[in-house]
Amino acid sequence: MFCPQDGLERWVMAVWLVRALDGADPSSANAGSLFGDVDAGSWWAAHTERLAALGITAGCSADPLLYCPHDVVTRGQMATFLVRAFGFAESPAAGFADTGDSVHAASVDALAAAGVTAGCSADPLRYCPHRSVTRGQMATFLARAKGWLTSPEAPTTGDPDASASESSIAYTVETDTGGEVWVADADGSNPIKLADEGIFGGWSPDGGRIAYAADYDWQFGGGVWLVDADGSNPTKLADDGWFGGWSPDSRSIAYTVDRDAGGEVWVVGADGSGPIKVADVGWFGGWSPDGERFAYTIYDDPEYGGVLWVVDADGSNPMKLVDYGWLSGSFKGWSPDGRRIAYTLTKSGADGGWIWVMDADGSNPIEVAYGSWFGGWSPDSRRVAYENQTGYKEFEVWVVGADGSNLTKVADGQFLRW
Repeated sequence: MFCPQDGLERWVMAVWLVRALDGADPSSANAGSLFGDVDAGSWWAAHTERLAALGITAGCSADPLLYCPHDVVTRGQMATFLVRAFGFAESPAAGFADTGDSVHAASVDALAAAGVTAGCSADPLRYCPHRSVTRGQMATFLARAKGWLTSPEAPTTGDPDASASESSIAYTVETDTGGEVWVADADGSNPIKLADEGIFGGWSPDGGRIAYAADYDWQFGGGVWLVDADGSNPTKLADDGWFGGWSPDSRSIAYTVDRDAGGEVWVVGADGSGPIKVADVGWFGGWSPDGERFAYTIYDDPEYGGVLWVVDADGSNPMKLVDYGWLSGSFKGWSPDGRRIAYTLTKSGADGGWIWVMDADGSNPIEVAYGSWFGGWSPDSRRVAYENQTGYKEFEVWVVGADGSNLTKVADGQFLRW
């Protein structure tokens, strides 16, 4: 199998690019490793060394020097890799509406001028630089870069390399007996009913599938289901529980099963393998970007908070990060680089709370701001956004550094997303 919908990890990117450029695998004889997180004994270590020697990568961190081999490559990062590998010339701006804040913007423009991409959406013209690249998409990009495929035509609803979720919207329609799960094109056309009974959960990161919870039991959850984006192949993965989230590589789904003694956290493979109970008590929070861990909360007291934990994806190595104590607490999200976690602490009954950031191992907790609602991490992991409600239907959007510096009001209004 080729696994076209799986995310492309950085070590795989190294292997593919070196083979495409050199036409062969590099010698592994006496191979060392420049990068602190690349085992010299790995069969692909020589490929990451060769990629560095060609000047295509400088790693993901300079101090210490790391490569992050198991991180999934984004479309923006992929553009820079390909521009360096094939020497595509600097070009005028291609007009993508969503690359202005990306450090890879110039590479994206060069990639478009070389005919390797036409973007992920035409109206407006977008590239989706922060989305993950799948193995299937990368095969197309490489084939175009090598000249084996003709340049893409300008897309009408999306580029041929874009995933379904980049040009479609999934949603739930409330009915007298519960809900229905639907998907439609981004302009509202071509609606397809995916499930007669269900509540939309989330797109897989590769964009090819949708998870949802059947809604026939509001207390325990109606079970976790999976369906292809075109409505085909509905599959029941778990008999009860509520959808929690997808792993970054689209291979696993986490969900919470409500019990009389509290929630249980489970993980099931998108292929139906498992499921595995990873926490006897707790409620799912979120996957780490590398897919190796996730956070969950044990609510010791529904009013006064609980404890935030992280655990390996197989349920091993549980570690307590924060005891919320007399305040109610809530996990808010991993930073995109996986090095930090944001969470909030709130007094019972208060409108708003303190926004905190800590290292992923629970060390160095920092209170960065007080706000009404947490918004999200910036793509570069250096800032967080949040809202303040100043009156009835009156809001402000603020941004602050992850170290608590440079608190800045950026707009009147409500935050949507980075």
